[in-house]
Amino acid sequence: MIKDNNTYTRQDTLRDIIEDNNRLLIVLNRFDISLGFGDSTVEEVCKQNEVHTDTFLAVINYIAGKNWENYHVSLMSLVGYLRKSHIHFINFSLPNIKRTLIEGIHGIETSEISMVILKFYDTYIEEVKNHMGYEDTVIFSYVENLVNGDITDKFNITDFSMRHDHMAGKLNDLKELFIYKYTQKNNEMINSALLELMLCGRDLIQHCEMENKILFPEVIRLEKELKNRLESEDSHTEEEISDSEVLTYREKEILREIAQGLSTKEIADKIHLSFHTITTYRKNISEKLNIHSVAGMTVYAILHHIIDLNEIKLP
Repeated sequence: MIKDNNTYTRQDTLRDIIEDNNRLLIVLNRFDISLGFGDSTVEEVCKQNEVHTDTFLAVINYIAGKNWENYHVSLMSLVGYLRKSHIHFINFSLPNIKRTLIEGIHGIETSEISMVILKFYDTYIEEVKNHMGYEDTVIFSYVENLVNGDITDKFNITDFSMRHDHMAGKLNDLKELFIYKYTQKNNEMINSALLELMLCGRDLIQHCEMENKILFPEVIRLEKELKNRLESEDSHTEEEISDSEVLTYREKEILREIAQGLSTKEIADKIHLSFHTITTYRKNISEKLNIHSVAGMTVYAILHHIIDLNEIKLP
């Protein structure tokens, strides 16, 4: 049973969440989560499948129209989800619609409007492939480089976001073609294709909005952080870099987990890095901040808005 109607939480069972909103089934494969999770909670399932829990919760709450803003998203995990979504559209959803269209059209006397529909749809598929291919090779690779601390002045996510389109408009045009021009009777396959078109269109719109509202704002924030740090390093002045810019994106992510009371092993398990790597990060954070206690790091994280006081787990 869902504990909070306003948001899904890590304590809810995944089974209850799927029963509450079966549209969330599409999310599982995109996070590489298989069925068979039984009565396990979201936190347990994510840990078993090495999925960043907060990112998973942000995604399912966003899709369900619930509160998602309080979950701290991992850019790498979100990009992985979006890449898998592209694979679903290109290799599964759109080809399935085409197969249903062809079967429906071939089951009756072929008409001129049938050929127009198929040609229109083939053109649309190529446009989607080009759009998503560009995001995979350029946009998502750019984001992954940002997370690793690499930034370029030749590109920024704001310019791309201003021309970012959900591509569902042409699916709606195709739907209108059927409704206004397709007069063949007794064709269940065509009706099935039309339903699939509508569902795919909704999925595409939500996919695009997720990029606009979750991915791009976080990328813009990271761009600003990296650019500010580079400008400070290049100035060659004796002014100290502001405390909020001392740590890298990854170091801040780890500091958040430290402030929440997680051990080195728990952090390694949660963000899918080795125990040795997290140990090295903790050492670097301590040296950069000249803080050598968990309590001190927690205070630093609160004062520099890396974590909200409400997220701190009191002993």
